[in-house]
Amino acid sequence: MAQRTISTKLAISGESEYRAALSRINTELKTLQSALKLTESQYQTNANSMQALQAKGQALNNLYQAQKNKVQELRSKRCGSTHFSSCL
Repeated sequence: MAQRTISTKLAISGESEYRAALSRINTELKTLQSALKLTESQYQTNANSMQALQAKGQALNNLYQAQKNKVQELRSKRCGSTHFSSCL
């Protein structure tokens, strides 16, 4: 008995750009987390000094901005999808 195989390829518009953007953002987040750990280790002996707190605050702010970018990217992809009727 002969067996037929049917295959289908589904391509989503913009999917590769979306994945590339998320990959780039995830890499940036890992780099910023490493920078935060480095800052904390540099000021380990005087963690409560003004200079240490400013450096840590700057590192945290950079991390926050990268996470904000990731959320915006995820939200824009979700809002562009036909499966969701509303966006926040």
